Amino acid sequence: MTDRVPFCPLDEQEEPHGIADNHHQRDAGDDDIIMPVPDHAELIRQALARDWRRKPSDIYWYWDIDGRRSFAVVRFDDDAGKKYYPFCWVRGATGEAWRSRSAPTPRPLFNLNKLVARPDSPVLVVEGEKCARAAEKIFPDYVVVTSCGGANAAAQTDWKPLEKRELVIWPDADEAGRAYSDGVASILHDVGVPDIRVVDADAVAGRSADGGTRTVPEGWDVADALEEGWQPEALRKAAMEAAKPWAPAQCSAIDPTGTKGTNGTGDAEDIANSWDHPDLALLGAGRSAPPPFPLETLGEFWGPWCSKHAMVRNAPVDYVAGALLAVAAALIGNKRWPYAGGEWGEPPILWMGLVGMPGSGKSPAQDPVLGVVHQLEREAAREMETVVALYKDQVVVAKAATEKWKQDVKKVFNNDEAAPSEAA
Repeated sequence: MTDRVPFCPLDEQEEPHGIADNHHQRDAGDDDIIMPVPDHAELIRQALARDWRRKPSDIYWYWDIDGRRSFAVVRFDDDAGKKYYPFCWVRGATGEAWRSRSAPTPRPLFNLNKLVARPDSPVLVVEGEKCARAAEKIFPDYVVVTSCGGANAAAQTDWKPLEKRELVIWPDADEAGRAYSDGVASILHDVGVPDIRVVDADAVAGRSADGGTRTVPEGWDVADALEEGWQPEALRKAAMEAAKPWAPAQCSAIDPTGTKGTNGTGDAEDIANSWDHPDLALLGAGRSAPPPFPLETLGEFWGPWCSKHAMVRNAPVDYVAGALLAVAAALIGNKRWPYAGGEWGEPPILWMGLVGMPGSGKSPAQDPVLGVVHQLEREAAREMETVVALYKDQVVVAKAATEKWKQDVKKVFNNDEAAPSEAA
């Protein structure tokens, strides 16, 4: 059963508990991700032991087309379950080191190095690196690949190396798995893969290792099959028997009764293309691109600033610009009001939401803008410390002056009371 969730770039609140230092957190500023990983890079396990003080359960390496390491996905196991983090070799203000950063897009396929080394082998696509490792035991004649970042990040991967390859997709047995297989199949179809077959995961998951039938376990996958005791040959046979050709779905209009398509025949093909059978591939791919953000409206400084930070973080410039506008509006507050005309004025309050797939760079895109805010907060805190210290000094002086005034007043009253007796 899939034990990972699609990961976003690491946020502070997602880090393992018990980490005292924060030099590996994602507020590093203008970090440069170095790919491929240089030869002088520190051993990643050594860095994790020092910086995270944890031993990883597994490390999955992603390689480029020339057989060089690009980045790693690290899995940790704890009481809360399994967590996955991408790690890249990064050059920052303090030097080079391993940092938890999302790799630039488009990302390479897992096992791309094996794909290049075996150009004539058929290909099996699964969900997640753990399943890829397990499936290699079931399909030794295949190159097993997967995309980085979970089921919702398939569009962030470069699938072009699979062009013209014989290909089978084995998704997890759940709704997310079906959406993943449809999305990947749609991408591969556009890339030019001529023959795509998809394993009916429910059909395989509905069988037990001893040949019986059962209710389909939610999210069941190839790794679960091996853990349940399936023999590799039997599992491979069951999967291939359940593999069916994939074709892009095409929705047709149907009549009000819902029984006939546009050709009025009501045959199987027509029904398959009806609104009752939507094209699920649209859930994973095929979204239209947003209009380009008008950077020129931000001026000669902030436009290039947003562009630079978007490039550094491999995120759309819209995310950086949106965060900048929201923060700028909050800092301006009620100080300045724009007027549309006459007495129609509004405070510069902007409600911004960054919409995108997991791993598309929403969190890292906000970091440079939030870094400015944090710097302003630190400067304001230092100024406040000076003001508070001055205030405390003034309070001491004021109290001393008040006490002296009280003593002077008391002395005057005492003198006034003593004066008549002396005259007598």
